[in-house]
Amino acid sequence: MCSRDRPIRPARPPSGGRGAHAGTTVADYTRPQMMNRQKIDYDTGTPPAATTTGSGHEMTPAELFALQPGLARLMPEIGVRFWKCYYAARAANWALASWQMREMKKLFRLARVTRPRYVEDIDAYLSDVLGPLTAALDQQDFDSFDRNYRAAITSANDYHDKWKKGYIVWKLPDEPPPDLDLTPHPSAG
Repeated sequence: MCSRDRPIRPARPPSGGRGAHAGTTVADYTRPQMMNRQKIDYDTGTPPAATTTGSGHEMTPAELFALQPGLARLMPEIGVRFWKCYYAARAANWALASWQMREMKKLFRLARVTRPRYVEDIDAYLSDVLGPLTAALDQQDFDSFDRNYRAAITSANDYHDKWKKGYIVWKLPDEPPPDLDLTPHPSAG
């Protein structure tokens, strides 16, 4: 018997009282938050009007917004992916470098939604700065990648200055990340 088909006891017995749930299976129940799940449009940053938690509490957009990660939480992950992207490209592991770049761009798109005041600058960085980097990865041209990567660091730090965060100065770590084997693998796409 599959666990989905086994009889269960609901968290709250139906109004019929004890025994009224006999024969009910897991498939007969859904989580309230799953029923109310609405997708955020990450391109426009449009959130749902409200959503309901599992406890039945309706969260306002402001409450949902407060739960979202800001740039202080996203940028360290972006920095790590940027670091790994560089050393993967230097090792000619183009598949890994390209994947790190794609994942980093996803984090930037999330930042567009969670911190809309930075949208124009994030869009400019994605297209004007990361665009040439992505092209160099696609062409597997490390010299072009290296030149554009260093320009991307300067640009990122210029944005920190623009937003009065000049005390944040990102730099490429001197060593490759110790947690990844950067050797290109034949099985990698």
